[in-house]
Amino acid sequence: LAAEIASAAPSVRVTLLTSGGALCPTLPVRVGEVALSWLEARGVVVRLGARVAAVSEGLESVTLESGEVVGGGEGGASIVYDCRGNGKPAVEWLAPCLPAGAIDAKGRLVVGDTLEVAGAPRVFGMGDAAYHAPTDDSKLGHTAELNACLVAHNVARAARGEPLLCYPQGACGADAVPQIFAVSLGEGYAILSFNGVVIHGALATLPLRWGPQSGAQPGGRPFALADPWRRQDLYICSRLGGANQQAQAVLVHE
Repeated sequence: LAAEIASAAPSVRVTLLTSGGALCPTLPVRVGEVALSWLEARGVVVRLGARVAAVSEGLESVTLESGEVVGGGEGGASIVYDCRGNGKPAVEWLAPCLPAGAIDAKGRLVVGDTLEVAGAPRVFGMGDAAYHAPTDDSKLGHTAELNACLVAHNVARAARGEPLLCYPQGACGADAVPQIFAVSLGEGYAILSFNGVVIHGALATLPLRWGPQSGAQPGGRPFALADPWRRQDLYICSRLGGANQQAQAVLVHE
């Protein structure tokens, strides 16, 4: 989002707050380095290690754990986007129906290789709500889709009385999920990573322009992309830019 605002509305002052020591910490280190360099070159203020204590009700300021207020006072933020994934997965309502140990300390459904919940046959978990210990997948869009693909086919197989597929072999035809990520930085720039190999620039935008957003077939190979550029998502930028050349946006990221 910070990149889209900086690209579409360069007059807007953008501040990105993140509690971590790097951007995109779940991806290869080079991805975060390139993203940071790109943002700073376009005037985005990136503050690493900025832990947020609270976001104001009016979405106009952020209070850090240090007590510092970002975006407050005269000339404060036009808007604050809280991009944190707060809270545990919403699975507690299932607890009375599940055996002990089916939900872990982080509030995730513990699933086996068929993505069935531990001790609850024919109850499946996937995406952010599930924890599969052998793979311990990153909670990203492409892994959620692979989970969903396997679960959909296993539901159909269970109904037909057929053996269930195991993850990840049954979803991508391999013993490990291919690590494919594409991070869009505006319309003409992206970072593409495949199993640790990282390229960036205009060339990396080609899969975003010509490839499917994501796709997977049982036994096939997945192709997954994150955050493709979409013009219709930029209504926020026209709201911030335009006549108000002093507009300011503050983005909060975990």
